[in-house]
Amino acid sequence: YPEYLREQVLKPAGMLNTQVDDVFKIISNRARGYSPRVYGQFNGDWRNPTLMDSSYKIPGGGLVSTAEDLARFAIAVQTGVLIKPETFEQMSKNQKTRDGSVTGYGYGWYVGRREGREPDGSVWHGGVQAGFTSDLWILPNKHFAVVILTNLEGGGRLGLGKLANQIADIVLR
Repeated sequence: YPEYLREQVLKPAGMLNTQVDDVFKIISNRARGYSPRVYGQFNGDWRNPTLMDSSYKIPGGGLVSTAEDLARFAIAVQTGVLIKPETFEQMSKNQKTRDGSVTGYGYGWYVGRREGREPDGSVWHGGVQAGFTSDLWILPNKHFAVVILTNLEGGGRLGLGKLANQIADIVLR
């Protein structure tokens, strides 16, 4: 799988610094992660995260990357480099349950309104693992994306969606 990923996704998208995470491999410029000493309390009392082998997450995660590479991924999925524009459009639509209820999820993305923004086809996904939190948010109708990576474990409690929205407000004025 890692070889297929490298040849079919990473190389075509120009993602030269993304690779399968290997906890024992020396990776140049690898960030050091931190975790709150007490889960959910972001008061500056940090600790080193628990050592974790994230290979169990592959293919749904377990990668190390950079903000630049994730921005390249956002561009590649929006411009037809990795998938057809029609495919991305289909992936970005709210799916429904059998009873017709909207799920808020497309094919691999959360979709719809985020942080008070108009429902303009917004798609996003984040990730969390010991010591790190990530967020990739795409506004396809505006040909815009925000990538935020942090070396602090915290998931949605860190407010990365709100920060991404503030960045979008500044850039899209």
